[in-house]
Amino acid sequence: EAKKIRESGTGLKAHVVGFTLDEKQRQAIQCVADETGGKYFDAQDANGLAGALAEVQKVVAETPPPPAEPVRERVFFDDFDGADLAETWTVNNPNPDGYIVENGNLLMVNGALGGFSTTDGANLIQLEADLPADDWDVKLVFDGEFKSLKDLLEIGLRTDEKNYLSAAVVSSTYNTGSSSSGDNRATMALILRKVSNGTETLADASVQQKNRDTSNPVGFTFKGTLTLSKRGRSYSASLIQEGEKDADGNQIVHKTESLTSLRSPGKLMLTAAKHAQAEGEFQVNIASVEIETVKAP
Repeated sequence: EAKKIRESGTGLKAHVVGFTLDEKQRQAIQCVADETGGKYFDAQDANGLAGALAEVQKVVAETPPPPAEPVRERVFFDDFDGADLAETWTVNNPNPDGYIVENGNLLMVNGALGGFSTTDGANLIQLEADLPADDWDVKLVFDGEFKSLKDLLEIGLRTDEKNYLSAAVVSSTYNTGSSSSGDNRATMALILRKVSNGTETLADASVQQKNRDTSNPVGFTFKGTLTLSKRGRSYSASLIQEGEKDADGNQIVHKTESLTSLRSPGKLMLTAAKHAQAEGEFQVNIASVEIETVKAP
């Protein structure tokens, strides 16, 4: 129970006074203080109890309150509730067969190479509005079938193929060394990529791995939220898969390290494509795009 208090994020510390406890009893109860970051005090008589309670008062008075949560404000939201893209979006290199707005989703299908790194990749969907000057989070809620294992869902800031910063969900394969097939393991990864004047810097995080039978290729079905975050001049990416919990029932959040960009790399864009040649198509439903400012309390 004490561990649950700590993991709740409330910042509550439990200071414990053990009154006339023997050693076995003390060991059993001291974990409440240890787990929550509090202090344990021992008292064997009335004077000891008074002194222990005085110490607790002193500790509480000296302990600063937990930091307040940042203030968030939604400044943009599109849940694609219409028959076409809203006027706030434009499409670079449009291929009408590759995207459609229906049933509250932006559905994208692509069987070709593309993404921010290409000069002529189809359907780079661009937000015309400028991003806030403050810190912000851009969240993309999606579900997709990463079947070809060369699939790419990407959102970020882009000027051209030589200047951009993006968060991407990528499927791929690699050889574990136990097979001569060359691709007997399927992987999903979260990648933060900065390209400045053609020079690339990466930060990544593994999301999933599974064995792959090359005679019957199996990809990933994935539903979650991809987030690109700006804090000062630092950018990071995070990914949540719906329903993915740790042993204690907490939502798992995959995160990359931060990368620094002194200037904004361009307009906000998103796209779905392949990052390498492979059979089949990549299909993804984008349920919403949201931008929140994040300010100190």
